[in-house]
Amino acid sequence: MTEFLYLLVILGSLQGIIMGSLLYTQRNASLPARILAMIIWVTALPGIHLFLHYKNVFEVSGITAVLHASIPWVSVMALGPLLLFYVRSVTNPSFRVNGKQLVWLIPAMIDIFPKLVELAYLGSVIPSSLHVTGTDTVNFANLYNRYADLPRWLMLAVCIFQAAHELKIYREQVVMAMQQQAKLFRWLRQFIRVFRYFMLLWLLFLIPYLTPAYSRMLQTVGWFPVYLPMAVLIYWLGIRGYQSGRPAKHSDEQEQPAPPTRTAVDDEGKLQLIKLLDSCMRERKLYLDPTLDLAAFSLAAGNPSRMISAALNQHLGKTFNQYVNEYRVEEFIRGSVLLRDLSIAGLAAKCGFTSLPTFQRVFKQVTGLSPTEYLRRNAS
Repeated sequence: MTEFLYLLVILGSLQGIIMGSLLYTQRNASLPARILAMIIWVTALPGIHLFLHYKNVFEVSGITAVLHASIPWVSVMALGPLLLFYVRSVTNPSFRVNGKQLVWLIPAMIDIFPKLVELAYLGSVIPSSLHVTGTDTVNFANLYNRYADLPRWLMLAVCIFQAAHELKIYREQVVMAMQQQAKLFRWLRQFIRVFRYFMLLWLLFLIPYLTPAYSRMLQTVGWFPVYLPMAVLIYWLGIRGYQSGRPAKHSDEQEQPAPPTRTAVDDEGKLQLIKLLDSCMRERKLYLDPTLDLAAFSLAAGNPSRMISAALNQHLGKTFNQYVNEYRVEEFIRGSVLLRDLSIAGLAAKCGFTSLPTFQRVFKQVTGLSPTEYLRRNAS
């Protein structure tokens, strides 16, 4: 029976490695898809680690011992921040994992520290006068990881509740503004809910795990109460995540709005939708993202691409690109006072334009003047 349970764990973990790799390496993989792949990998590695320990693989030779010490098999501290990054990247197409976001990953050092101790022992860095043996490092790692599980759980809980809070704000500002439940929102809500269940299950295991009086009971059941649900979670993440993470198919609707006869948007609905689109642009400044396209904007606004195209065409008489570029031109005009520090090309790039010729052409279409002429006329 034990062999069968370990088989379930390793099969789930291997499926996670495969599905995560497919997500990460798929053509035109988006940032959310790559972050989701990392989540699946981080969830799958502990199961592989558990199985290899069961088979005594790490005791075979010095090479396998170094392999054990050099790979962060259990990186639970990184799981919470990755969940938060995933929700942010899906709800905000302009989200990037920059230095400010990476601060969330600093607590991951808790997972790396025992690996550094193990590598120090294998590399004979620890002074011989301390008389540290291989058994000592193993006992230290086991004791360390036992009590490190509490801050790991707390980090996961904090990130899950923060992600749920941000998703609630997204629902109020974007989804509910159109009185409809977006498919994107439903997926993220389900995503967070599943990890909440896992967090509670882990807590139920963690309490007796940290209580010495229950250690004998845990020796009987082992880690299966946590790792078997993790295997199921990996299967679910791999399948559902791959379905939701596939890149959107782009069509001519990005350049040409949908014909009015195909999208029924009444006058009141058009006005409401335009207000929502303007709110997304002004408050979240999505136009600053040079990669922003209709598909990404549709996700951010929580409305179908064809409905957005139809509303822009019928109510404003503009294509999506014209609509976005006008916001970029406005941003350039507001930021023109900074030209003492930036060139025209530099400021245009900060406003979301990808090339100077495109910016010059669009600017003249919007203002009737070239950027140089406009700046000369408005110079103080």
